[in-house]
Amino acid sequence: MFTIFRSKVEDVEQFKKKIDELNATLDKKDNEFQLFLNLLHKDIIETIEQHNKVNNQHTILGEMVTDIVGEFNKVEVSTIQSNKISENALDKGNLLISSSNQMMTLSVESKQAVHEVEQLIDALGEQSQKTSLSMTNLSERSKQIAEIVNVIGEISNQTNLLALNASIEAARAGEHGKGFSVVAEEVRKLAESTKTSTEDIANLTKKIEEQIGLAYEDNKNNMQLVTEGIDKSTKTSVKIDQLLQIMTNVQTGINELLGSIKDQKLSNEDVMHKFKTTTALFDETNRVLISHIDESEIVTKKLLEAVEQVKHFPTESK
Repeated sequence: MFTIFRSKVEDVEQFKKKIDELNATLDKKDNEFQLFLNLLHKDIIETIEQHNKVNNQHTILGEMVTDIVGEFNKVEVSTIQSNKISENALDKGNLLISSSNQMMTLSVESKQAVHEVEQLIDALGEQSQKTSLSMTNLSERSKQIAEIVNVIGEISNQTNLLALNASIEAARAGEHGKGFSVVAEEVRKLAESTKTSTEDIANLTKKIEEQIGLAYEDNKNNMQLVTEGIDKSTKTSVKIDQLLQIMTNVQTGINELLGSIKDQKLSNEDVMHKFKTTTALFDETNRVLISHIDESEIVTKKLLEAVEQVKHFPTESK
C-alpha cells in the first residue's frame, strides 16, 4: 500500500515537474513571443515612419511635377506667341519680297528706259554732229559767195569806171559819140544796179554767216549737253545696276531670314509637340503619385490599426 502510495506520489511529483517544465517552457515561449511582438511593433512603427517619409517625398515630388507642368505651360504660351511672331515676320517678309520684286521690275524698266534715252541722246549727238558739219560747209559756201560778190563788186566798179570814161570820150566826140554815150549810160546804170545787188548780197551773206555762227555755237552747246546727258545716263545706268545688285543681295538676305524663321517655326512646333507629350506624361505621373499617396494612406491606416492590435495583444494574453 505504501509502495503504491509512494508510487502515486512519485507520479504526482513527476507530473508536477512536467507541469513546471511546461510552465517554464510556456513562460519562455511567452517571453519569446512578447519579444517577437515588441520587435514586430518596432518594425511596423519604423515601416510607418519610412512610409510617411516616402509619402512626404511623393507629395513633394507631386508638387514639383505640378510646378514643372506650370512652367511647361508658360513655355508653351511663350512658344505659341513666338510662333505668332514668326508667322507675322513671315507675312511681312513675303510682303517685303513682293515689294522688292516690284522695285526690281521697276528698276529693270527704268534701266531699259535710260538705255532708250541714251540711244536717243546718241542719235541726237550724231545728228548734231551732222548739223555742225553742214553748218561748217554752209559757212564755207557763204565765204565763197562773199568772195564771188567781192569779185562782182570789183567788176562792177571797173565797169562803172569804164562807162564813165566812155561817157567822157563820147562827149568829146560830139555828134558821133551820142550813140556810144547812150550805151555807156546804160552800162553805167547796169554797173550801179549790179553794185547795189552785190552790196545787198554781201549784207545778206554777212547776216547768214552771223546766223550760222550763232547756230554753230548753239549746236556746240547742244553737243556739250548731249555729252553730259550721255555721261549722266551712263552713270544712272551704273547706279541702277548697283541698286539692282543691292536689291538682289537684300532679297537673298530676306530669303535666308525667311528660311531661318520657317526653320524656327518648325522647331517651335516640334517643341510644342514635345511639350504636350511631356506634359501628358507628367500629368500621368502626377495622377499615379496621387493614386499611390491615396493607397499609401490606406496602408498607413491599416498599419496603425495593426500597431494598436500588437500594442494591446501582450496585455490581453496575460
